[in-house]
Amino acid sequence: MLRISKKSKRSVDRVLDTAIEFFGLGGIGLDLVEQSDSHLFFQGGGGFVDVTVQLEDKHTDVNVQTREWEYQVKEFLRKV
Repeated sequence: MLRISKKSKRSVDRVLDTAIEFFGLGGIGLDLVEQSDSHLFFQGGGGFVDVTVQLEDKHTDVNVQTREWEYQVKEFLRKV
């Protein structure tokens, strides 16, 4: 399991939209099983990706926890 975070200059909404594009059916193909204004939970392939975002001053904190999708999570964080 991997827990990793990054500060992004993108808005909360843009980070979440990017996560849906990257991990969802149009990207890697994971199922989006939970969604809120600051949280996404994807499941599939024997693992999961849990994305939480929070606005902090002039940046967005992006926190991701995963099992089985470590490489892909690192690629996602490079995009945001």
